[in-house]
Amino acid sequence: MIAEPVRWSGRPVDHRQHSMITRAGATRRRERDGRVGGMAVTHVVTFSWAEGTSAATVEDILENLQSWIDRKEGLEGLVSWQAGPDLGVNEGNASFAVSATFTDREAYLRYRDHPEHKKIIAEQIAPLVAARSAVQFEH
Repeated sequence: MIAEPVRWSGRPVDHRQHSMITRAGATRRRERDGRVGGMAVTHVVTFSWAEGTSAATVEDILENLQSWIDRKEGLEGLVSWQAGPDLGVNEGNASFAVSATFTDREAYLRYRDHPEHKKIIAEQIAPLVAARSAVQFEH
């Protein structure tokens, strides 16, 4: 089954072309802003919790994640980090999201592979996840 093309301003978007345009623009912005090296990376992950996961449990997970982020140990290159439960405005959304931006791919990999990050995922998040989706993109 072939998915319908995504439309942007009423026209189909060729994702390969859009990606090239986006990368070219990001390269020009880096040059203009005097940045050298890799492009910034944003990581977005969403979770839908298993049935029966309480709001208090989700709050504990958020507090543990935030505590780890606030210590900034081993998180060089983390530019911004936000997380929280879905507002419930639209049906069909995930239950929880994390968005983090990094100076470059290496900074993202340090975050992804950080032992405390892996521990929180393994002990608190993974056992309660019914569905997960993630994306990392450069800009």
